[in-house]
Amino acid sequence: NLVLVEFLRDTMVYPHQSEHFGFYAENDTSKIIPLQESPLYINDLLGLKILDEQSRIKFLESDTDHLQFTNQWFIDNIIPYLQD
Repeated sequence: NLVLVEFLRDTMVYPHQSEHFGFYAENDTSKIIPLQESPLYINDLLGLKILDEQSRIKFLESDTDHLQFTNQWFIDNIIPYLQD
């Protein structure tokens, strides 16, 4: 499994949607293109499309700043996906 965590109040990664492989539309920094609409996904350049079709990408969110989570949050939210 690939576990991706988007930190919704991230002050280090911009745009924070890139933590889920989202990114700006070409020549338009006002619009974010989600992973599934990106050339990276459509052309399956990293195998993300295959993983997603197999439901092996886990998209999590944390309403915190960059990498700000407790050990318990990690155990409760990440570890279960790594045991599959």
